[in-house]
Amino acid sequence: MAGNCSNVVFEVAASDAAPLPDERYDAALAFNVLHLVPSLEGTMAAVHRRLNSGALFISKTPCLAIMSPLLRLAVPAMQVIGKAPSVSILSPDQIRSALLSANFEIIELAWHGTRGKDARPYFVARKP
Repeated sequence: MAGNCSNVVFEVAASDAAPLPDERYDAALAFNVLHLVPSLEGTMAAVHRRLNSGALFISKTPCLAIMSPLLRLAVPAMQVIGKAPSVSILSPDQIRSALLSANFEIIELAWHGTRGKDARPYFVARKP
């Protein structure tokens, strides 16, 4: 139970974890995580399979492809010394393409950042 709501259930699972029960969900949230999944397309397909018709997928994630070039150089260097996880250098177009390939309908793309800096794409997509 979430707070005082008796009709809300939250589940947390890795996209590549063992198969979840055959339950279907009304929404899936992925905040600051899509750049860390091993397969963006596989993740989007797995999320799509687990959602009810009309359900929403909402995500905001860093896209290193449009961020500072210094950051794009620093991440691989940090990985070599074991100080950074495996990170995909995603672009907003790659996320958009993965959503469309998984048969989501994108209903909003907005940009959000802290104090106007480090804007990240914020996607809201629906399973038809």
